[in-house]
Formats: sequence, C-alpha cells, structure tokens
Amino acid sequence: MSLKNNDLRRFGRFRLDAVSKVFWADEKLVPLPPKEVEILCVLTESGNEVVSKRLLMDRVWQDAFVEESNLSQHIYRLRRTFEEFGESGFIQTVPRRGYRFTVPVETETPADIVIERRSVSSTLVEEVETPTISSLAIFSRPYAVAAVGLLLVFAIGAAFIGYNGFGSPASISSIAVFPVRVIAGDEATGIRAHGLTESLVTHLGSIEGFRVSFYEAELKQPGSQIELVATGRELGVDAVLESVLQQDAGEMRMWLRLLSVNDGRQLWSKTIIEDARNVFRLQDQISHETAMALFRNLDPKALKHPTENSEAFEAYLRGRYLLDKRRSELYEQALVDFRRAVELDPRFAAAYSGIADVYALQANLKTGVLRDELYRASKEYSLKALEIDPNSANAHTSLAWVKRTHEWDWEAAEKHFRLAIDADPNYVTARQWYALLLTSLGRLDEAVIQIEKARELEPLSRSVLTNYVSIAQYRGDLDRLTSLAQKAESLEDDPARQWRVRMLALYRNGQFAEVVEMFRQRTAENGGKMTSDYGAMLAAMSLKKLGRPNEAAPFVENLMKRAADRPEAAYRLAVVEAEFGNYKRAMDLLEHCLRERDDRMVWLKVEPEFAGLRSFPRFTELLAKMRLA
Repeated sequence: MSLKNNDLRRFGRFRLDAVSKVFWADEKLVPLPPKEVEILCVLTESGNEVVSKRLLMDRVWQDAFVEESNLSQHIYRLRRTFEEFGESGFIQTVPRRGYRFTVPVETETPADIVIERRSVSSTLVEEVETPTISSLAIFSRPYAVAAVGLLLVFAIGAAFIGYNGFGSPASISSIAVFPVRVIAGDEATGIRAHGLTESLVTHLGSIEGFRVSFYEAELKQPGSQIELVATGRELGVDAVLESVLQQDAGEMRMWLRLLSVNDGRQLWSKTIIEDARNVFRLQDQISHETAMALFRNLDPKALKHPTENSEAFEAYLRGRYLLDKRRSELYEQALVDFRRAVELDPRFAAAYSGIADVYALQANLKTGVLRDELYRASKEYSLKALEIDPNSANAHTSLAWVKRTHEWDWEAAEKHFRLAIDADPNYVTARQWYALLLTSLGRLDEAVIQIEKARELEPLSRSVLTNYVSIAQYRGDLDRLTSLAQKAESLEDDPARQWRVRMLALYRNGQFAEVVEMFRQRTAENGGKMTSDYGAMLAAMSLKKLGRPNEAAPFVENLMKRAADRPEAAYRLAVVEAEFGNYKRAMDLLEHCLRERDDRMVWLKVEPEFAGLRSFPRFTELLAKMRLA
C-alpha cells in the first residue's frame, strides 16, 4: 500500500509529519537531521515494499551527486535513533537491492497530530523554515505553547546578538577544523602548525555538546572559500575554521576565519601575534578566541599543557608529526625526537607514550624474540607514562594496544580503552583502536558505533577509513565496504599501499577476476617478486572461486616458502587452506601462529574463511587458549 498522499504517519511509538518534516517518539520531538527525515518519509510511504538505493538517493538528494556511503551512514544513524528508544529492526537491508521499512504504517488525520515547522529545536543549520501564521494556527496540543516560546526566545536572542536568523556563531553546534596552513617559515614552523592543529581540535572538542571534525586531507586550492565551504557541506558541519601561520623574525602571526557552511558568509576572523618562543600562549589564545567566537567558553583548567619545557614540546611535536605518517622508515627518527623530549623533561608523560607507540608499531613488523622485546618495551613506557599522569588518554591507549595485540588480555585492553575515552572523548586513536578490539571479540555492532565516532571526529582520516574497511568486511557490511575502500584509497599518497583496500573490497564483492589481475600487475611492477602475503592470499582464493584452483599454485607456494620464518605468511596461508577445504593443514598453521603469538591471530574469531573450522574441536580449543571462546 502506498502512503504517498498521507502526510501524517504513525508506526509503533513514533509519528512522522511528512510535510513539515517533523518526527516524534511518543510525545517527544526528536530533532533528526533533515536528510534522515526525508529518507524516513520515502521509506514509510512505500509500505512493506523494497525501496532501491537509487530511488532513495534520487528522491533525497535530487540533482546533487553524492556517494552511496552517504545513504548508508544516514540509514545507520536512523537505526541508532530507533535503538535509542528501545526499538530495532524497523529498517531492513535487502542485499544488492535496497531497504525495506518492516513496521506497519498507519495514517492519521490532522486533528490527531501536531503540525510544526522546523524551528530552533533542530540542531542543524540547513533547510530551516520560518513558521507562518497559518502553520502556527493549527497547533492542537500543548507542544504549541512550547514551540511558540522557543520561537520568541530565538527571535529575542537573534535580535540581541545582531544576526538575522541562522548562520550566526551562536547557532553553530558542529565545526570542521582544517590543518593550520603555513605560508612562511621553515620545517620547524610546519611541525608547530601540526601541533597547533592538534591542540585546537582537542580543546574545542572538550566543549560538551559540540562536535568537532578534523579534515586532514590537503585542499586542492588552499585558501579557497568555495572549496572550504563545499568541504564543510560534505562533512555535514555547520561551519568551517581555517587558520594560517606565518613565522618571521622570531614572531608568529596567526590568521583565523570562521565560515558558515549554510551560505558561505564569513562569520568571524581574528589575527593573533605572538613571540615565536611562546607556542603555549599562542595555543591558548587560539583556543579561547575561537571558543568565544562560537559564544562558548573553555574551562581554563582544560588548557593544561603536557610540559612547560618549550624545547621538549617542540621535540614531541616532531616525533608525533613523523609517527602520524605511519611510515616505517620514519619510526626511528620519531623515536629520537620522543627520547629527546624525555631527556629535556623526564616528567613529560605524552613523550613516554610516543615512545611506546613507536615500539608497538615496530613490533608489528618484526618476528620472534625481537618482536616480543619491542612489545615489552612498549608496555613499560606506557606504564611509565601512566605513573606520571594516570589520566593520560595517550598512555591508556598505548597500553590497551599491547594488551589487545600481543598479550590477548581482552578485559584489560577494554578497561584501558574506556579509561582513555573517558579522559579524552575526542581522542580518535582510542576510538578506532577500541573498535578493532570490539571486532576481535565479535561485538561488531559496538565496533561500528566506535569507528563511526572516530570517523565523525576525523571524517577523512585514511587510517580511520582503513580500519573501518576491516570492520565492515568482518561484519559482512558489503553496502559500505566499496565506498569506504575507495575513499581510503583516494587519501593514500603512497602508490605501493593504495591497492590493498581496493583488492579486499573487490574480493568481498565477488569481483575475483579483477583481484587476480590487480595482484599480477602489482607483482609485475615489483620485478616479479611477491612481497605481499595479503595480496597472494586474496589472489589464490579468487582463483579458487573462479574454478581455476590449479592457477593458484604459484601464490600458495610463495606463501609456503615465506611461512617458514614469517608468522604473518603462515596466517595468510591458513586462511587459504581453510578456503580450499584443507582443514587439517589450516589448523596446523594456526597452532603454529599461536605459538609464535602472531598479531593476526586477533581476528581468529571473526575471520569469514574460518567458518568451516568452527565445528572442529581443535579450533574450539584454539579459541579457548586465546580466551575468545
């Protein structure tokens, strides 16, 4: 049954006004984002019929070009909204077709429901309509009094502030922060800019009820107001903050400007000049001035500096700048900088945490005794950081990573991830690594919540997107896997690493011939050497899926040779053997990986290719030994 001509709809505890785009749970107004209300309108008007993704995107976004991932994210958030009210299963995904609204929808007459235009009760800036006299006249319930009161408050507030409508700083509840751009200065200036950006995101993110997103990718046209605003719209925020740093003759000069995403207007701008030796004062001024521009105040206690030694802080910033690039060839230099920071200030907790992170990332690339020693050192430095600062989000996260990846102490890992998030809810690394822990434990819905929060904080972070790809594949969420992989790949500037997430997405979506061709091309570019165990695994399994298992022999043989002294290759080979139905060999390899404590074993419980092993007592025993049963 079509409900297209029925504008007032009821389903379960909920009501929807499809004309005014208003949504209630019981008698409570729920401020959904406009696009989510529109999606709900389309789904509920189609009865129990499947609505294709293309139809939804055409109806909701009309002539605008958007990626399919935008639709998936809004559907996910709609489901979360229902779950917050104790309901689930309202929106069903129909693989490769679209979505179905599963709950019966009833229609109501106008006398039964309040009709209300969107007003200041909505937290978003775009698409706000001003109520007309006729729309206010038909209020039939007590919400009318509250709605009129809100409108009056809004009108008085707008007049007092001096702005006529939305788009003023007072209405901003979400902001995208762009990396501080350097127009004059040396390498040290660039590193300072990196630290100033991190500080700004952290301090603004400490404001309760205020969402801060960090855009880490480079703009095509730095300084372009059009591109800044367009990117802000893509990120779904109310405003964007641009900042430019210039250093010359011992002086730092910082320009800031705040732009409305709604209409592109410049809402605020500020120039700050400070002595180059006092980066802390510059940090504080930037945070305070920006917060004041948003008509909010930061607690001065939140501006605690990790060290009072400016030289130690500079060394720490250099180390973190290099480490954040996630390039193994830069790890040693990052380690030198973190150690220098500790020498200058032995009570600098964040610097100890930086050392711990370097050792943990290096350990993931090593085998045997050396790997164990690196993890041990990582743990020691994490504990040292916590001894100095028990509330260090960085240190709790560093320790949790070792507990999960190497010690397989899941309970302790979760404890420290939670402590890290409590200490700093906007620490993206804690969010995304916690999501990986939850995935290892098979708590995949919880993992999505954490990785979504990480992505909300840093929507275009390559590492967040890459980790999201892993979670999506283990969850079997093929709807978003391809779009996530494409986005992650677009943010990768190293050609040698671009192909991996794309190959995974192709494999999970059944494009096996493309997987084989991609790996063969990559091998040819590498002089015929198969240096990627991951790629060889996917190529071998793809050939089996294509009914050409004999052609997989070179890839399997390569994995067998490398498995002798590389536990990672042994794990990848175990996946291949399980896919080929060689369960005994797969189990032998997994037991070898257990003895070697290979990092990949954290995926044992959720690896899709191990489905055929789960009824084997040896596999059950393996899960028990890892405390994953």
